[in-house]
Amino acid sequence: MNRLLLIPVILLARFLVFLLRITGKGSGTALPGLLVSRYAPFAFKALISQIPRIVVITGTNGKTTTQTMLSAILNQMDGFTVLRNQAGANLRQGIISQLLREANLLGQLKFTHAIFEVEEATLPQIAQLLRPEIITVTNLYRDQLDAYGETDITERLIRDGIAQCPLAQVVVNGDDPRTSRLTKTLDNITYYTSLPQSYSADIPYEGETQVTEQISNNILRASHIHINPNLTSDVTVQGVMEQQTIDPIQVNVASPGFFHIYNALSAITMAKLL
Repeated sequence: MNRLLLIPVILLARFLVFLLRITGKGSGTALPGLLVSRYAPFAFKALISQIPRIVVITGTNGKTTTQTMLSAILNQMDGFTVLRNQAGANLRQGIISQLLREANLLGQLKFTHAIFEVEEATLPQIAQLLRPEIITVTNLYRDQLDAYGETDITERLIRDGIAQCPLAQVVVNGDDPRTSRLTKTLDNITYYTSLPQSYSADIPYEGETQVTEQISNNILRASHIHINPNLTSDVTVQGVMEQQTIDPIQVNVASPGFFHIYNALSAITMAKLL
């Protein structure tokens, strides 16, 4: 498609953002994307296809934290320019709005990687357009799923999104009974994260906490966990990826709460895959 067709779309989106801000009607996070999605649907594919490597993060909790962690890792690497959507802008229109904001007036995006936080029910709607290299699922909890009802529905939505991307590598919480089984009937290569049972047993998973000792490949584990007085944690991360042993590394998880250790493990796994 001729990228010149994006020029009026970009100009319109920027005008809308300007208008919303000067009138005090909002920050313009989603409206441009909503209108463009409806009246210029070609723009999403034309923009997203310019970014070579795309990562998607979904799940009940921890999406933004995991995205922030991975972005911080990649931004320290030479040759990486990373795009990420704003916290909460994780629906289709929010992601399109982010792309419109980041594109120059010629409709060009100069990023090597994009890390998109995607709301669970949105994933199957846009998975094929995003064509992610990696899909990470943080967890699936009942108490955060009022918008879509039962966890069974959300689990099915996420699995449908993954199934549309058979070449995507999938990173899941191996202790969570719902996320750990997402790819059991799919061909996607899957990577797992895990905490010692003394910690994972205290997390209110939907079902019985999985035992990951039998997983010998493509898993990162946290051990020697020390919770600091400010609730941050220091952990040792080690495991095996693609039959290669990952030497133990010491990691400080600055986000308070030991459940953020899972997010750190996911971010490290994705960084190693990229």
